[in-house]
Amino acid sequence: MKYLMRQIPVVLAVAVLFAAATAGATDHNSGFFLRLAGGGGVNSTSITDPASSSKLELSGIGGGMSAAIGGMVKPNFALHGTVWGWLVSSPDATIDGTDAGQMSSSLNMSAFGGGATYYFMPANIYLTSSAGVGRLHTESGSSDAGFVLDFALGKEWWVSSKWGLGMNAGINYHSVPDGGVSQNWSGTSFVLNFSATCN
Repeated sequence: MKYLMRQIPVVLAVAVLFAAATAGATDHNSGFFLRLAGGGGVNSTSITDPASSSKLELSGIGGGMSAAIGGMVKPNFALHGTVWGWLVSSPDATIDGTDAGQMSSSLNMSAFGGGATYYFMPANIYLTSSAGVGRLHTESGSSDAGFVLDFALGKEWWVSSKWGLGMNAGINYHSVPDGGVSQNWSGTSFVLNFSATCN
């Protein structure tokens, strides 16, 4: 929570800049597209024991990253392959809403898939989304591969003829099976990232 509180001035500054005019911005037209993003947010996952109907939830504030590589298929519209993930160190555990302490190991999610990004010009505001497969990992092992989805709204400013820098706010979802267990681990993460795009 302290981490998120420290980000409030940054979020307010970005909100002001979102409203500023972006005269002189050019369309995204070139063939190659690369976007790198990194930041942090609130991540969670949970699973319900089918026998007892007891629900275990793991959550915490952690770091995240994503990389999208592809090409512009038409002005301001890109298709790309995407890798993304997040990491929480010693996440908080609850059982049926009751505090159960902290996990002794870290929890992370890794994913890859395909996606698309569309820029609204000349504001250089973009919507991006990717879908694919991902796994949850702890120090004791990994889940099976399952469905993951990532969505973000961002804003960038041109700093050269090829590079734009900015931020995005995103949400991602996962639902992944865990071996012989009939229920899936599933959860939602909310993230705030810095981004850099080349195209």
